[in-house]
Amino acid sequence: MLRYAFSVVALIPLTLALTLFGAVPTDNNNAANTSVDLLSGQGLKDFYLEGQDTSMSKLARDATKSSLTCQTEGSPKQPWGVILVSNISQPVKKGDVIQVAIRARCPNSITGEAFTTFAFEEKAEPNDKSFFVPLSVGNQEQTFHFAFEAARDYQIGEAQVTLFMGYQNQTLEINSLELLDHGKAANISDFPQTKFGYPGMEPDAPWRALAKARIEKIREGAIRIKIVDSKGKNVPAASVRIHLTKHAFAFGTAVNASVLMNDKSANGDHYRQIICDLFNTGVVENDLKWQFWEKDPTLGTAAVNWLHEHGLRVRGHNLVWPSWKWLPEDLSSLQNNPQALKQRIDQHITSILGSLKGKCTEWDVLNEPYSNTDLQRVLGDDEMVSWFRTAREADPEAKLFINDFGILSNNGSDYAHQESYEKTIRFLLDHGAPLDGIGEQSHFGWLLTGPDRILQILGNLGKFRLPIESTEFDIDITDEDLQARYLKDFMTTLFSDPDVEGITLWGFWEQADWKPDAALWRANWEIKPAGQALVNLLKHEWTDETLATDSNGKIATRGFLGHYTIEVTKGAATVKTEADITKTSPPLIIKIPAATN
Repeated sequence: MLRYAFSVVALIPLTLALTLFGAVPTDNNNAANTSVDLLSGQGLKDFYLEGQDTSMSKLARDATKSSLTCQTEGSPKQPWGVILVSNISQPVKKGDVIQVAIRARCPNSITGEAFTTFAFEEKAEPNDKSFFVPLSVGNQEQTFHFAFEAARDYQIGEAQVTLFMGYQNQTLEINSLELLDHGKAANISDFPQTKFGYPGMEPDAPWRALAKARIEKIREGAIRIKIVDSKGKNVPAASVRIHLTKHAFAFGTAVNASVLMNDKSANGDHYRQIICDLFNTGVVENDLKWQFWEKDPTLGTAAVNWLHEHGLRVRGHNLVWPSWKWLPEDLSSLQNNPQALKQRIDQHITSILGSLKGKCTEWDVLNEPYSNTDLQRVLGDDEMVSWFRTAREADPEAKLFINDFGILSNNGSDYAHQESYEKTIRFLLDHGAPLDGIGEQSHFGWLLTGPDRILQILGNLGKFRLPIESTEFDIDITDEDLQARYLKDFMTTLFSDPDVEGITLWGFWEQADWKPDAALWRANWEIKPAGQALVNLLKHEWTDETLATDSNGKIATRGFLGHYTIEVTKGAATVKTEADITKTSPPLIIKIPAATN
């Protein structure tokens, strides 16, 4: 816990250094003419690893490029469980302006981006910080620029620069790091700043009006209702409330099966209530994955049954995650026996789909084929087609998806991953795989992709004429206002795309979220700004209006497609009914008993 301890004073430089929208370098003409290299010209050479989880990391140095590569395998308990450290070799005075430049990229990770937190801090506990900032780094090399004021005097040996590396299963390549002390004569505004935000976040950004028009066209339908009495006569001036209770569009969440099925705690009650109030789709986060299912299918089955019984559509995740590290341990021993390996996989697909047949409306058949290829190397790419065919035979009614990360995230900059994903989809279709949908995981860090770029990527995938779903959406950043703004804009963007049929969050409660900062409710169930943005979208910004029938007993309006409760009142008589509104819904005729006014 001490790693995140800092004084109020330490927050001030951070608020000065970070504002919104892209990285914008500024003119340095007013900067001090002299500066002190706090790393004594050594750059990355003096960095070393420390922390309680260093056994999970490997540090490699490239003498030619003077770069460092830190590979973390496994799941450190805390980001500061693995730390890259370099001691500050010069004294620093309170108020000195310190300039930082970090050049880095992510060669590999399970989400397509690597995470780190840069800090300038006191060497001794409680490690009070003059400055810290969490960063996410994509596959393409990026340079981050910051400037801050030292919060106190530091003598030689009292300060250090750190990079937290305790993030699971990732590789971060750092190609340069500069740390220059410009003294008190400089101003923070003299230096370039990396400013977090995303293109199109402006209130008057052109994409907003275009998205609104598309939503009205593709997500709304005509609602036509005629009210008659028991004799079939028109009933004028009747009050008709039309209330959307469930969207046709899939709004879902991943669920932690243990929390979901815990009926002996208030936390379980809160958890289940939010699921029922907000979502129409659910996916079990872990317990249907092969390793979990084979160890004990009881919890996963119970969670699926609960979701199904409470009226939620259920996504199955996942059938084949084709890397040895995500598969049962014995599969890697079958590398030299392809026939036995194939049989083992087919048996699993048939078994789990048979057990849950009719309860999961969708399945991620193939998960993350870009970075997980162990099975394909042994069995060949054609075997991917076989997995889909086996799944179709086991449950003909379930929609079968491919699913991958890194397509929409990181400013949409991972072109190699996008190209590979499209080639894999085309390969499956050309070879007769019964592929029904395309999954986009949508895990975001600080590199938030603008709506226009998202729509461009979705448009590229639209050529396959398959439904697209955002299957694992979360925003793992600590700026809660920015998180809330992006959640609203991302969901609005996807809702406006005609090929997108659903958005599933990858969790919502801090105590049951794989990335707690991404959660929408805190551990004590206090709602965060992003949670409130979600509630506003799903509960407030939808169809709920009351109209009066005209002289012919009719009302006509438009509303979101989905399931409605309709309440008609005339005098003392009231009738309630339910109906589905689709693009082709005929006029609805509702009878109400005659009543005196």
